[in-house]
Amino acid sequence: TFYNTLNINSALSKNNLSKINTFSYPFLLGFNFDIDKLQFSYEGSLSTNFTSKSNYSKTRFNTISGRVGLAYNIINEDDFKLYAGINYSFTSYSAYLYCKSSNIDFNAIDTSSSKGLINILNFSQDAGAAVTFIFNDKKNSKKHTIIKLGYDVALNQNKWYSDYATIKNSPFENFNRFYISVSRPIIQKYIMCP
Repeated sequence: TFYNTLNINSALSKNNLSKINTFSYPFLLGFNFDIDKLQFSYEGSLSTNFTSKSNYSKTRFNTISGRVGLAYNIINEDDFKLYAGINYSFTSYSAYLYCKSSNIDFNAIDTSSSKGLINILNFSQDAGAAVTFIFNDKKNSKKHTIIKLGYDVALNQNKWYSDYATIKNSPFENFNRFYISVSRPIIQKYIMCP
């Protein structure tokens, strides 16, 4: 997954902190089923990645996402299928900003300072379009590889927030993104229609 831009990175850079990586490599699990030429799908994904700036600053970026889709079969050959469709997705984002700028004394813990670790959150709803290529295995007709290319456009723009701190001057994010997924089915069942 590649995000066009993250506005928060400008603020992080100005404060000499590690930027959030705009590439992520999610683990994806989902299902789809076909009824005649229509394909319905659901995908859930998790991702986490780190960005370091020397030994002083590190950023961790986590996502939890769900996507539902409806696609139409355009090409249906024995060894190749092509679908085009639309998607709706929802994603929760959390970013952890670490920096070595504070000391902890267990005899007098200063809870008013958050310099060492800052946790911020965001959420988006997106709509987009995708094309799906299915390549059947010539040696085993029950196995195939699925490649999906898509682009999501944010339906909302939200500021970053925190459950434990007051956030000021937070930029708005739209989380527009391009994604590609490659998958192989684990269980395969068919719904036959007359």
